[in-house]
Amino acid sequence: TTTKNPSSPPKPENNPPPTKPTATKPKPSPVTEESHTEKNGRPITTVVTDKAASDTTRYHIYHNGKIKRQNADATGYAEFIYYDEKGGKHNLGKSAYKPGQRWKSKGNKDGDNKVYLIDIRKFLSYSKDKVKYKMIKNSEGNFRYFLSGLALAAYLGTLCKLGYEDISFNGFSTSNGDPGESSSHINGAVGDMRYLRKDFKALPVTVFQDIYSHERSLALVNTLYEFGFGRTKNMLTEKYNKPELNLKNYELPHCSHFKTQLKNGKWVRHHDHLHIQGFKPNLEDI
Repeated sequence: TTTKNPSSPPKPENNPPPTKPTATKPKPSPVTEESHTEKNGRPITTVVTDKAASDTTRYHIYHNGKIKRQNADATGYAEFIYYDEKGGKHNLGKSAYKPGQRWKSKGNKDGDNKVYLIDIRKFLSYSKDKVKYKMIKNSEGNFRYFLSGLALAAYLGTLCKLGYEDISFNGFSTSNGDPGESSSHINGAVGDMRYLRKDFKALPVTVFQDIYSHERSLALVNTLYEFGFGRTKNMLTEKYNKPELNLKNYELPHCSHFKTQLKNGKWVRHHDHLHIQGFKPNLEDI
């Protein structure tokens, strides 16, 4: 009789000894994001709404004229960020606020209320990717270099969207928020700038000259309006004729003709500069 050998006992598996589970760090909480879309649903911007420094007001400026303001009560600094049509993010800079007096009208103080102003000379140019602007300061004679933080956000948004590099800045308010020699340039929200030329030079021009660019100046006032200027009352211009464009007694949109002679014989006219006023932006505090 043949006897089968008993099967060999199974070999123990060569498994490593159990290890303690490795502690993992908790994932950070996601940053709140806001997606903004056009009518067709295509996303155009994503804004990271992280907290601004406690002493800094941050202005998020969108290409469609919307302004979102973080930390509105801060009085130390103002920071300006522009978002272009493709969702690009452009940090235009940061500057200290200059406290000034708030005015009801020229010579008429608004009690002890303050206005917090920014010096335009800190923001004369920018260029990154396809977003750019450049301006010359044409305000040496009256020292009206100062805008409110919100007005500057709207002004910079206008320049970034247009991309013009021949902007002549003729002044808003003085460092104390008053209008200087003017009667209306108070609280950093009322200003002047030259019209635009066909040769793209930041030089004087009147609406009557051939070198005056109707098309570019038209785009300028429309974009200023988009960012909040000319909303509560029209900006000021002067009527002109351009037969080659079929324009007669023409006023730029969102503007009114203003030309008068004072008792001393001096003319107040707007044929050589645009008067910017009536500021009421599309603002959201976040």
